[in-house]
Amino acid sequence: MSKAWQYLIGILKMKRPCKRFDPLMLDPFMIAILLSFVAGACAKPPLPGNRDSIPDEIQSQVQTEVAPITPPVSTELAPPNPAGTVTSGGGLIFGSKGNPWFLDDQASPTWCVVIDSANFGMTIDAAESQIVKALNAWEAVTGIPFVKTECNDKTDLRILLGTLSPQDVVDVHAAVSNDHHAIDESIGLAVRTHYDEGTMRGRGFIYIGAESGPLKIKSPRIVEHPWQIFKGEVFRVALMHELGHVFGLQHTPEGDDLMGSRTLEYLLNSQAYEDLSFDPLARARFYEKLNSFSPLNLIRLPNKLKTEQCLAGICTKVLIDNPASGGMMVWVWTKHNDVFVDSDPSVVSDSDNKQVYQLESVTTLRLSMVDIKPISRVFRDGEFFPGFIATKATYCGVMEDGSTMILNWTAGQRPQVMVVNGEKSTWVIN
Repeated sequence: MSKAWQYLIGILKMKRPCKRFDPLMLDPFMIAILLSFVAGACAKPPLPGNRDSIPDEIQSQVQTEVAPITPPVSTELAPPNPAGTVTSGGGLIFGSKGNPWFLDDQASPTWCVVIDSANFGMTIDAAESQIVKALNAWEAVTGIPFVKTECNDKTDLRILLGTLSPQDVVDVHAAVSNDHHAIDESIGLAVRTHYDEGTMRGRGFIYIGAESGPLKIKSPRIVEHPWQIFKGEVFRVALMHELGHVFGLQHTPEGDDLMGSRTLEYLLNSQAYEDLSFDPLARARFYEKLNSFSPLNLIRLPNKLKTEQCLAGICTKVLIDNPASGGMMVWVWTKHNDVFVDSDPSVVSDSDNKQVYQLESVTTLRLSMVDIKPISRVFRDGEFFPGFIATKATYCGVMEDGSTMILNWTAGQRPQVMVVNGEKSTWVIN
């Protein structure tokens, strides 16, 4: 159990449940990082990432006079070769895990697209429409607009759909230590081919595998026509995932967030799509999940989240509503069999009266503690500086039976929900 949970449970055992938010409960180092961004204390050019990841309703509660400090150097995290090639995809990250390719104090990067229309599985118009959506989604986080141009050797970001030139293949193999299966086995790759340490600007390409032809994604677990399903929305998510690597984000262990190490495999799993074909409710839930894959949700808590988990034969579904307001409602359902239907707060069984998720509790939680967490770093002048910053928050409230519900949530990750009753603590979602 983490120290944070031990601390919260300790508060409850001292009969001080759901203490009001206290700025002094914030970690001073994290406050200092936040203030250094908000106040613009750093004299160097701005770094990529968000400066307003904490919602206004929450940020207004942080009142402190802690002076901004410079984050310490971490030699353990220093990239072995900041100018090296970066590539990622297929659940792996290869090569240097260095800086983002672009910073927000530079000229707008250019992009172009090259497509094998016969084999990729989308038309050029459909592909470009989704590319623009993906780039705009990241611009909302980074403030970096991209400019479309014709492909040439000076284009900052080439988007290659089902096609690679001989030199591109060489670049991929160099990045993955001559793993010649990397292209065949990857859904997508982000490859940085050039990097200027003076200007801190990179250049390279994103590659997305085709549905047929010589560069077909060779995995028996991938659905047959990956980029045609759900009107190309899965393709957009794949692009946003690879753009996350372009902006310096690494994979997360989560299996169902935008930067999850297996997110693309999860979205394109052939067995899952076979199941979806027979279940309209499951299709609706899947489409809702697709819409939740937003770069903004990596740095701020979304207004609504549905999540579920099965532990020891008991499946729990949780709906969290409106966390950004400083308070939230949490609905909890449980079931003990394999019947699965979606439900709103008033529905506990389906039309055939089969056993389904039963509504167990509805609890109002309020904000107890807020913090921030750097999720990427930028290496400059021998030091690391925060890049993207994610909101962390803890909420708690008293349930109908007198137990206390604690919700600990970091943006971009699955929330942790615990119920504490006296000396007994029980995970609802972990």
